[in-house]
Amino acid sequence: MEMDKAQIEEITRQRLINNLLNDMKDIVPYLEDDDVTDISIPGSGEIIVTKFGKGTQFTGKVLSPYTSERIIKATSFIIGKNLETFTGFPVLEGIIPKYNARITGIMPPVTLQPVISIRKPPKKIFTLEDYVKADQMTQEQYDLVLEYITKRKNLFISGSTGSGKTTFTNACIHKMVELTPDDNFYIIEDTPEII
Repeated sequence: MEMDKAQIEEITRQRLINNLLNDMKDIVPYLEDDDVTDISIPGSGEIIVTKFGKGTQFTGKVLSPYTSERIIKATSFIIGKNLETFTGFPVLEGIIPKYNARITGIMPPVTLQPVISIRKPPKKIFTLEDYVKADQMTQEQYDLVLEYITKRKNLFISGSTGSGKTTFTNACIHKMVELTPDDNFYIIEDTPEII
């Protein structure tokens, strides 16, 4: 029985994904760790993770520049995004298949060595109570946020990349749903991250 074009393309895509995940074998455990929110591989190649309540941790694992470049190029090919290697601005923004994690990959000449940043979608919501338990928020701060949510006041959440804005926003929305389960919420985002 002959396969049609769509079946051949899907088999090829799955092989490419398997090859990508093989290149990412040192990263995959962190993609599967529910406490890890961000993974970064700077030019040094060291895998650095950010965990809720624990901050940034150096894993001691290092990727070669060749492996980092393969990950960026393979992801680019699988998701069908041109890497612009000929324009001198090879930057990738996309989603890693299987894990639905957002990846940013930057290659020379923009950087000296390939750089990767991965933002994982949350598998669990850390509650405002979790913030207090992890000493990420004082009881007074918790009470103030709870008052604002209860009285339907505006909360402005800001911070640098990787500072936990989305994680904290999810905690606030979780509390809003808990307090007003019959209300509807309309969320507008350019990159879906709120759960």
